Amino acid sequence: QWNKVLELLNEGEKKLGYTFSADTRMSIMKAAKSLGQIDVIHLMIEQMENGRENGSSLESWPTTQAYTLAIMACSKKGDWKRAIKIMNSMNKGPNGLTPNVF
Repeated sequence: QWNKVLELLNEGEKKLGYTFSADTRMSIMKAAKSLGQIDVIHLMIEQMENGRENGSSLESWPTTQAYTLAIMACSKKGDWKRAIKIMNSMNKGPNGLTPNVF
């Protein structure tokens, strides 16, 4: 069913010509986290990062909360390699974010 959710999200963006906000994606990420769907969370982060790199509006960029949720989901699943990859992608580019806790 996650495929359907992601399909509707992508279809909606194409039809509306609008990139959904980080808040919208965070809602999906929270639901995915509660169901252990790390791949969905990772996809949401990637889509937000792509928006940041492609000049989408600031409200669609990944937030520290989005990165925190993604890293915590990886931790819960024991996927430390993906957690490190997400953390490294956090500060990529001129508009990246700096981790605030180590």
